[in-house]
Amino acid sequence: MKKLMLSILFLLFSASFCVAQTCDCKIVPYRPDSCFSSCTASIIADSTLEELLIIAKLKKETAQKIVEYSKKNKVQAIEDYKAILKEEFKEFEEKLQSLDENQIAYFQRPIKDRGKDRIELAKLNKAINALANVITVTTIVRDQ
Repeated sequence: MKKLMLSILFLLFSASFCVAQTCDCKIVPYRPDSCFSSCTASIIADSTLEELLIIAKLKKETAQKIVEYSKKNKVQAIEDYKAILKEEFKEFEEKLQSLDENQIAYFQRPIKDRGKDRIELAKLNKAINALANVITVTTIVRDQ
């Protein structure tokens, strides 16, 4: 009987310890450190192309792959992107680890609260692309 009681107490203690280890993705830096992958995945999966390009500073090809993959799959951890990113994954992971508190705070905001910002980011992205095209044309003309 004593062994049974000790076993039950051990199980209860273990269960409460496991619950205490859950991730609170609203607190940055994420604690415990093992929460980085799941917390970061949860904020990246709902992001738009413009957010990934401008705020996370990802390459266009990488951002496009992430947006497409996130639309079709339930992302649990950033490692879920390894299959589609392949060689790009290391750079992707480094960019995410280098996000500052303001960038993370932006991504943590509810999507409905990011609506106006998303529109502005889309406009900014179009302006950046237009400027890049002008620079390309100017360079081609100059080099001829």
